[in-house]
Amino acid sequence: MMSLILFLILIAGMAGMMAKMMMGGSGKRGRFSYLRRVKVVFTVYLAVLILCMIVSLLLPPPGGVELKRVKDKEVERESQQLYELAAEGRVEALDPAFLGKKWVFDYDQQRLDLAFQDGNMMMPVIVKRKAGDDGKIEAAYYRARYSMNGFDITKLIDDPKLQLSNRTLTLLKPASGKLKFSTYNSVFSVKQLKGESGTGFSSSSIGGTRILFLSIPKNLELQSENMEIQYVES
Repeated sequence: MMSLILFLILIAGMAGMMAKMMMGGSGKRGRFSYLRRVKVVFTVYLAVLILCMIVSLLLPPPGGVELKRVKDKEVERESQQLYELAAEGRVEALDPAFLGKKWVFDYDQQRLDLAFQDGNMMMPVIVKRKAGDDGKIEAAYYRARYSMNGFDITKLIDDPKLQLSNRTLTLLKPASGKLKFSTYNSVFSVKQLKGESGTGFSSSSIGGTRILFLSIPKNLELQSENMEIQYVES
């Protein structure tokens, strides 16, 4: 906002200097006729309005979130690192930024059913058995960054929830919503100078690896019909 104010002040100052120079450089007494002065003032005023409109269009909308750039190769590398460390049971070696959410449930039954709320959800479940039976199920949701058109939108995507009811541990799908994106690239005239097309828009996205990691009591039996369960080798 401060930069915008300074920009507008600069525009007004330049407009004032331009009008003064135009008025001072005409006639012997350095004055325009009344009609010509009105035309200059109107022209300067109109120019300032147009520039302000352009600046307002370039500003992000209220409530908007500024996104950082991320390379697709970085997302792929992070996804591979996340999966490899989780598969080895070394989640403590993961970058804390990978951790989305953690849960701890008290559980003293001999069997546990795992389920996805939505059958379309696809996420590997990696399970590590503890050395003993402590009566607790520790769960953690890990995810690599999610990229869309080269921007990191991970913070805009809600994490799933985990719910324990009776003997079933259910992974609930995250809340759905709509995201609106505004990106600014080279203007049309610049694209033409570069020999680029000024029309057409393509969108691409890369979803990072998502993993549900469970630490369960040693003798707890797991059952699931729609989950891909992978056990950490001890």
